Amino acid sequence: MSTPNAARYSTATYAAVLALLLGAVVVSRVQGRAVGSSDLPLQSVPQPQGPWTCERQRVKLGGTYVEVLRNYKHPDGCQALVILRGTRTRQGTLKDYALGRVGQGFTPVSGSKDMWRARLRSGAPMTASVQDLVHQGNHEACIMWFVSPSKQCPTYIGAQVAGAWQRLLGRHEPWFEVYVQAQTLDGQKAPIEQAKDLAARLAGGLEQVVAAVSAGRDSGDDGGATGVGSASGSNRSSSDRSNRGE
Repeated sequence: MSTPNAARYSTATYAAVLALLLGAVVVSRVQGRAVGSSDLPLQSVPQPQGPWTCERQRVKLGGTYVEVLRNYKHPDGCQALVILRGTRTRQGTLKDYALGRVGQGFTPVSGSKDMWRARLRSGAPMTASVQDLVHQGNHEACIMWFVSPSKQCPTYIGAQVAGAWQRLLGRHEPWFEVYVQAQTLDGQKAPIEQAKDLAARLAGGLEQVVAAVSAGRDSGDDGGATGVGSASGSNRSSSDRSNRGE
């Protein structure tokens, strides 16, 4: 191919890619709409999870997302903060909470980051990112994954790329993420196995929620805070916001 032809080909290719990206943005903007908890019934995931007790739940409704925060406790003393977030229209509202913890001074333990692959009781596969973070000698286990009706991603970047591709194809699927942050009372070791146990239990319920939202079924929930020690999303404590990397 001659130099002028190569230049024209390269320019045309860049223009086509740019047009596709702009098209995806326009389609996303035009078809976007606010969401409510009936659109994204994350509360359908039961609060009790095996031996884990949900001590507090808060629900926050944003213009384009629903977020449920839960504090869990295990009989062995392990405590966990769980964040379930879903969006139908703006995937940019999803977050990388583990990265937020790093921004707060936590350091990933060398060699601890792993892709955890498991199989749920339903037989469905599950893949999540697992990491041991430490700050001033205190360890915590962080597990995170993202899922839509047709795709599952263990990382934030992977979910963003998958979502962008879906929008280019004209599909506006709801996306969900689950973040599990677990600590022991002494903080000397990250409770990875306990966090995996809770994550796997939550994943089973989330699988049902994704199916319900994809089918357009309404949970009938009004989006208010529920459960023991509940509080509205607007009344979250500063410690909650700190834990979430805000």
